[in-house]
Amino acid sequence: MKRLNPTFKVELIIHYLTNYEDFPIRLIPKAAPLTLDEETGEELYIMEKLVEKRTRCRKCHWLVKWHGLPEHETT
Repeated sequence: MKRLNPTFKVELIIHYLTNYEDFPIRLIPKAAPLTLDEETGEELYIMEKLVEKRTRCRKCHWLVKWHGLPEHETT
């Protein structure tokens, strides 16, 4: 393992092209509804509920379910 180098051939890199006609039944996911803050112009996402809270190293971590996004998109 000492002799392995993280190298690759540049000639093998190709540009990615999207082709939606190949997969017509795939659904494009909807974006989460958001609002803009009038003062700063920042995007604000709407929180639906707090799913879980945990504390690690004296810091609170929250698991948030966002409005308009599926359950697997909780952060």
